[in-house]
Amino acid sequence: MTSPKLPAHPLSRLRRWLRRGLAGLAALLLLLAATLAVLLGSLDRPWLKRRLQAAIHARMGVDVDWSAARVRLLSGLHVEQLVVQSPPALRAAAPELARVDRLDVGWSLASLLGHGPALTSVALHDLALTVVWAEGGHTSFSELGSPAAPPAPPTPLSRALAGLLEGAPPFAHA
Repeated sequence: MTSPKLPAHPLSRLRRWLRRGLAGLAALLLLLAATLAVLLGSLDRPWLKRRLQAAIHARMGVDVDWSAARVRLLSGLHVEQLVVQSPPALRAAAPELARVDRLDVGWSLASLLGHGPALTSVALHDLALTVVWAEGGHTSFSELGSPAAPPAPPTPLSRALAGLLEGAPPFAHA
């Protein structure tokens, strides 16, 4: 004769779901680490390099290129044959703003966690820098950065107050 199956104890069921949840979280973290490793190892691959170059261009307004780049997550970045093009307005006078044979940027685990300086070292090897000083006082450096919209002129306080008084009170309920 077989004994009737007793329902599982609620605590054991909770432990089982907790183990499953932790296993799922561990798998997700492992997948994230693998994705990060692939990305960091693919800085030279065209599919990632184009995206990085576009992001740098959008942020800084200059075009960059490199022949090799390696990132060690806990220690730093190594870039070979880094070329920074001059801003478009000055490119006719000097096509390259900077050419660096080797760039090494170092950081530490403590700096990644927000303790201490953000970078522990920066080394440029065989730097060639070309600065253009154009008419009107523009230089290669003043042209860097994404084009920003000119700031709006400040509204005089009397106009701002008049605008508030003409409309409905800000806390009025409909």
